[in-house]
Amino acid sequence: MTRAADVADRLFPAIRELEDYLGDPACSEATVSYEQMAALDEAEEFPDAAYALLDGWGVQDYYVPPAVGGRARSLEDVLLVLRTLARRDLTLTIAHTKTALGCIGVWVGGSPAQQRTLADLVMRDVVPVALGLTERDVGADLAQVTVTATPRAGGYVLRGEKWLVNNATRSRALTVLGRVTGDGGRALPTLFLVDKARLDAAAYTCTPKIRTLGIRAADMSGIRFADAFVPADAVVGEPGSGLSTVLRGLYVTRSMIPGLSLGAADTALRCSVDFALGRRLQGGRVWDLPHARQTLTEAYADLLACECLALATARSLNVLPAQMCMASAASKYFVPATSEAIVKTLAAILGARSYTRLDHWHGAFQRLMRDNAVPPIFDGSTIVNLHALGLQLRALPFLRRRAPALGGQEPMHAIFRVGAPVEPWDPRRLQVSMDGPLLYMERLDELADAVGARHAGLGALAREIVAGVAGVEADIQALNARDARAAARSYALIEYARRYCAYCAGVASLRTWLESGERLGGDFARGDWLVVALGRLLRPGRVDPSPDYLETIERVSADLLRRFEGRQAFSVVPLRLGEGAGRAAETPRQARAV
Repeated sequence: MTRAADVADRLFPAIRELEDYLGDPACSEATVSYEQMAALDEAEEFPDAAYALLDGWGVQDYYVPPAVGGRARSLEDVLLVLRTLARRDLTLTIAHTKTALGCIGVWVGGSPAQQRTLADLVMRDVVPVALGLTERDVGADLAQVTVTATPRAGGYVLRGEKWLVNNATRSRALTVLGRVTGDGGRALPTLFLVDKARLDAAAYTCTPKIRTLGIRAADMSGIRFADAFVPADAVVGEPGSGLSTVLRGLYVTRSMIPGLSLGAADTALRCSVDFALGRRLQGGRVWDLPHARQTLTEAYADLLACECLALATARSLNVLPAQMCMASAASKYFVPATSEAIVKTLAAILGARSYTRLDHWHGAFQRLMRDNAVPPIFDGSTIVNLHALGLQLRALPFLRRRAPALGGQEPMHAIFRVGAPVEPWDPRRLQVSMDGPLLYMERLDELADAVGARHAGLGALAREIVAGVAGVEADIQALNARDARAAARSYALIEYARRYCAYCAGVASLRTWLESGERLGGDFARGDWLVVALGRLLRPGRVDPSPDYLETIERVSADLLRRFEGRQAFSVVPLRLGEGAGRAAETPRQARAV
């Protein structure tokens, strides 16, 4: 085993523990195995046994902030928990982690009593929690929700329906966004913590399962309220604060969703490498074909770049929560979109088997290719996140003028030192608006100098990124100067934001390499993967046939093969993967309780 894997195990012992507990998904005896998940998917049957296995380990404890007893000291840990689960099955992961989404509004804006009550429900009673935002006719336009909350002595009466809610039927509690009628007939969007156990049985109905193309075994349903009385203490925050609370909560969930995409891309790559090594073609293995090997290698480099951005965004929630408006939007767009592109590219390696449902690895590839299209839709679609980022980019001159003093480079060290201790996560520190520009995208000339001092080739690529960022910012300001109102709705703004996200991934990769390369060691520290990743970010869709690039590809392909054969994650954090059927006789959660 390499030194890098030893370091990764020490930095993230809980993730290592979770891997051992769940075992190898290729092992048919494992509860969360590709074979078991395929059978449930075919039957569209909820994965109850696997869900209970996650409860037994205590995954739900990571959905709760440390201030009320949870284990989520760092959101980096939560991201890696999601990645670990998602590499096995997206339906199970999305179903279980829905509780985190259902709780986030209470962690952000709820009273101490509400937070303690919800923490007990999640960790002691171990019940699912859902989030009721969307409605059939208004979709995700939260300002137009039609569920009403009419004041009544001692509380409110809910009426209306929430639609396409994950775990709407299985959950015991939901956070529900409704409209309270205020003075003058104004509609005040308000968030409620609704405990089904406290409702009259006739006051609500769970609507039938909604059949979906992806995550077919999940409980995608809805809930209809008919004169459902909820007490006044069900209001999260103040009446009318619902949109602000939901938006701040989405900054957290948008930062965690990339963990789903990272896990899916890891399995897609692992499945493809396995196929390429075992499949004979033209007198040799598919792996021996230069085009196939380069495709796999470039996917590996892309995946590491995605993870650098995702980890930095997750750590920013602890370090600079006032930066999350831009940081979460960039990560939520770039990582799921790039993960989808990785999977689609890798489908060419498997050929027809990328579409077979129960063949290679029990059809794991086709399932995740289908299900991996879901995360880009969650918590604001691709366009929603790009538009939000574009609006912030228009305001960069103003944001730079009002930026607070942040103590030089100290926040940079904290954000990009993978696995380093940080201050405990405090969701109350989240802000709706930015308090300055996105910090890690500032002082880029200094970054390029530091990179060039270590690696001349990477220094040249860093200079290209600096120029690219300046070009995007100039294009946006020129667009704004021509017609500010039109700029806010233009297609050009979306495309500029898309380019900016790619540069965010490049900058995050460079900063992570500088801050964490030596301590993580191995192929991550050498930086060949970064040469490949940055070249692809800077020149998407263009082929580099130069001998230097092809030699770099061969070195990185050797790193990829070592990781595969050594059963290490295709990750910045090269953890050893679980083996066998997993499942200790005594669950880790029980051991911790003792």
